Amino acid sequence: MSDSGTRPRFRGPWLLGLTLAASALMPGLASADSTPSAVADVAKTIAKAVKSRNDKFVAIDQIQAPKTEHGSTGPFLASMLEKALKDEGIEIRKHHSLAVKGSYHKKNFKKGEVNNNLSFGVHLTGVVEDTEGNVVENSKFTTDIVDSGLVAILLVITFEIPPTNDVKVENDALRRASNRPSVYIDNSKVYASDVASYGVEILVNGRPLRADDVSGEAFVKMNPGDKYKVRLWNNTKIMAAVRLRVDGLNFFTFTNEIIPGTDDPKYDVVLINPNGGSVTIDGWHLDNSKSREFKIETLDSENTALAMAKKRGIISAGKVEIQDQDIGLIQAHFMLAWKKSGNPPPEEEGTRGLATGFGDEIKSPFVADVEYTYSSVVRSAVCVRYSRAAD
Repeated sequence: MSDSGTRPRFRGPWLLGLTLAASALMPGLASADSTPSAVADVAKTIAKAVKSRNDKFVAIDQIQAPKTEHGSTGPFLASMLEKALKDEGIEIRKHHSLAVKGSYHKKNFKKGEVNNNLSFGVHLTGVVEDTEGNVVENSKFTTDIVDSGLVAILLVITFEIPPTNDVKVENDALRRASNRPSVYIDNSKVYASDVASYGVEILVNGRPLRADDVSGEAFVKMNPGDKYKVRLWNNTKIMAAVRLRVDGLNFFTFTNEIIPGTDDPKYDVVLINPNGGSVTIDGWHLDNSKSREFKIETLDSENTALAMAKKRGIISAGKVEIQDQDIGLIQAHFMLAWKKSGNPPPEEEGTRGLATGFGDEIKSPFVADVEYTYSSVVRSAVCVRYSRAAD
């Protein structure tokens, strides 16, 4: 991983640890990688139904994404639900006599249907079934998710909100971006719009890859065996924190830097300097000196990151639905960051196709930074799909 910007005293990009940043999250708002109350409530319903059968195990058989969406965000929701179930004393098995089956889709809310009169979100439904397909009593669940970061992940939305602490403005921006997708592409750099402040660029063999606008979605072409990097841009006047996911997995998923006594990665985001600063993510973070390259594999390969996550028990879902088997997904969510010793910015006060696997292990220096914290509000989300290049 490499960086550019205005602070030469650091040799590598900066990382913010969950243990450092979590306590600074704004009250009432969850970070995109923590468990929102809606998912926690679903876990409570499932756990109560499972325990009523004198059982403490369940499999997550399927989390089905909307049929109209390109990208593989099912793994992310499955892992979030697994964590919430474990908090309820339910252990996850790859195969079991009881299994969760669910689906989600975008939903336009009627006035007063959810808190704060928000107009847009995700509707999640499902049940627990036994091996004969019978629904376990009291296991049906239904919930509405309105957290902007989580909605943007699940619906694969590219958007940017204006500087504000108004949650309704954020929600309306999400709704517009989902109903009428659009991106702005400057050759290889992908932005939410022509006036957007945050960008994403894909590099193969050290060269920026041209992106194409396909019906308002950004696409790049790569082939099995290609090794790529992700460059993130910050054109604002404020430090940015970025959470990067590839095929639904945080790029810290396979790190060896773990919070003591837990299975949770020590780090969650990277920092980017303001005023045109950039950070290049070389691959899956292993520790603060090296990474494993992002490498394109066929979806049925055992070397994909998703297959490895299942093998290691990071994701136990038996059949995580991936909507388009020819398309992979890179998502970057940008948030404002500031020194913990200072004040937050005014906007923050109160608010078989293809998949990515592992290339070679490479030197990739990181520097942990304890001076900064970051917001829970996603200011911009940029999504880049990748598909097979023409032969």
